[in-house]
Amino acid sequence: MTIKSILLQGWGDRAAICFSSLCILHCLLLPLLLVIYPIGIVVTLSDEMFHQIMVSVALPLSLVSLYVGYGHHKRNQLVLFGGVGLVTLTLPLVVPHELISESGETWLTVSGALILCMTHIGNFRLCTADQACDRCA
Repeated sequence: MTIKSILLQGWGDRAAICFSSLCILHCLLLPLLLVIYPIGIVVTLSDEMFHQIMVSVALPLSLVSLYVGYGHHKRNQLVLFGGVGLVTLTLPLVVPHELISESGETWLTVSGALILCMTHIGNFRLCTADQACDRCA
């Protein structure tokens, strides 16, 4: 089975949805984990490295999945929304920390991950819909 056939079956979008959801959970549940568990256990979860790893996985996965999906449904809106989500998700990594507060970073990350997750859900639905497949054939 080739990579293209795997992506055409929606696995790229499924993986991207999982990574976006994991990112959202990490950002929203971290304050609760800090209260519940000793700080020593959770410090590594709040590290910027987690965000870097997630973005380094999300960026190529999203770009390839959205590109393959665009080949099917030709919806510019999804590519635009995906781009906005990726930029929003990446901003906290490239903008100096002095310009964005900790809560600002969290809001940007959660917003970007939500936009990206919704984009992949739409991409997945369009790529697996009978109408999209008939138009592409």
